Formats: sequence, C-alpha cells, structure tokens
Amino acid sequence: MKPFPEILNSVNSSSIDNGAQFIDPTRKQAIIQLLADSNYNLIKQDGLSIIYKHKHAAIKPAILISCHIDSLYTAHFHRKYNDAEILGTFDNSICNALLVDMMSRDLLPSNVIIAFTGNEEHECLGVNDTIHFLMEHDSHIWDHLALVITLDITSDGYEMHNFTVENYFIEEEPLNQSGLHFESEKQFKNYLKQKLNSYKEVLFINSQQAGPDESWEYDEYDLNCFSFCLPTRPIDALRSAEVHEWMHNDKGIVIKEESIVEYPKALLKLINGINTDLADIEN
Repeated sequence: MKPFPEILNSVNSSSIDNGAQFIDPTRKQAIIQLLADSNYNLIKQDGLSIIYKHKHAAIKPAILISCHIDSLYTAHFHRKYNDAEILGTFDNSICNALLVDMMSRDLLPSNVIIAFTGNEEHECLGVNDTIHFLMEHDSHIWDHLALVITLDITSDGYEMHNFTVENYFIEEEPLNQSGLHFESEKQFKNYLKQKLNSYKEVLFINSQQAGPDESWEYDEYDLNCFSFCLPTRPIDALRSAEVHEWMHNDKGIVIKEESIVEYPKALLKLINGINTDLADIEN
C-alpha cells in the first residue's frame, strides 16, 4: 500500500481514448498496478472502463462509484501552491487518486463496485460501456443496483466547502430489488442531506444549475445517481476567465489541502449511512 502522494504521482498522468478504447493507457495501467495487491478483483479492463469488485463482495444491493480517468491536459504536473493549497492538472486525477487510496486501504464497504471510465470529457461513453458490461456479464449487480455516485471536480463552492453534491436524479420506475425509492429529486436531496447532517452546511446543485457530467448519462438508464464533487479554483492569473478556459488549462487548477482530507471522509460517511438503510431494507 503506497502513501497518497505516491498514488497521486502515478495517476496524475496522461489518459486519452478514441471513443472505443484508451489509446494512451498510462493512467489506466497505473491504476491497475496500484490496485494489484488490493482486496479488489479487476472484472473488466477492455474498452472504455475498468471495473473492480471487492474480493468479498456483498452485492445485494450494490452501490456503483464511477470516476472518469480521461484527461484533456497536454502535460501533467502537481506541486504546492501555498501553505494551504496545491496546484496541478487535477481533472480528474485528484478524485482518481483519492478513490485508489480508499480502495488500497480497504475503506469502502464490500458492496461498492468501482468503475474508472473514459470519454467523460466528450460523450460519456465510458458510462455506456460500464452499464452494458453489468447488464450482460453481471446481471446480479445490475438487478440490485441501488445507487450510482460519480466522483469529479467542480468549479463551485470553493471558498466554503470541501465537497458538493450535484446533478442528483432518481429512478422514475425503480426495480423492486434496487432498495432505494424516492418520489422526487427534492426527497432524494433531503435524504442525502440527512446522511450528511454532521456537516453545518452542504452545497447542493441540481441538474438545471450544474454542468453536465457522468450523472446525466447514468440518469438515461433510470438510476438513482448524483455527483460528489471536489471544489477547485483557477490560478490567480486566470481568476477572471470562464470555467472552460481555466478548468483544463495546462497551467493547472488549485485545490485546498484540507479538501484532500475531508472529501473522502464525507464520502465514506455518506456511503456508510446509505448502506445502513440498504441493510435494513434487505432484512
């Protein structure tokens, strides 16, 4: 098990796909190598996604975490920016690294399935690749899939928050086996808010206000889903630029070191709280 800085060094690397497969698999191979001795089995590694299932998987019902690994930067780096912030090409390597770290330390419940996806920056075809694999090769997971959580960065909430909840959607026609049923997106939001009640204030951004991401594509499969995002900001020289100008700029984006600690803690709290409810439903 490697320390987090070494994990980030490995995954903050190039990753390019052509809409069918990775044509630069540097980051993909780094993730596979980092997780080789973990408690996860790699159940898919071709096409536009790599999918992991815990070796002691309890998958009834299941939660899917989806984290895109494609990158638009032409060069990759990271370094300290000041005493409280770091600078780097972090879309989406920072979430990749945090997720790999959690998996390496075996922090996630065993019913959590992990997909590292490609093509999010273009058409989110890695989502389709992931869902079609589950439908065709692991129908038990698909039939009992309660929730999808996508991990990504965001341009919102930087000053006051270490995470945001964005693009939350509900199953319109839920499967009986899925476990979590909501009458409205507002009810779903309130449910997630209750699970994060130890936090003084949580920033929720609905799909009318947030930018598109993988959750929009998972919603097309009529799934409960939302994005759990890590706030970022532009470098000082680009503070007046539009988001599309600074988010993928090779000069990098800024994140708080505090967020690196608090983001995974909040994610675990949320998943563990949901899992308690799923266990009660199952019993």
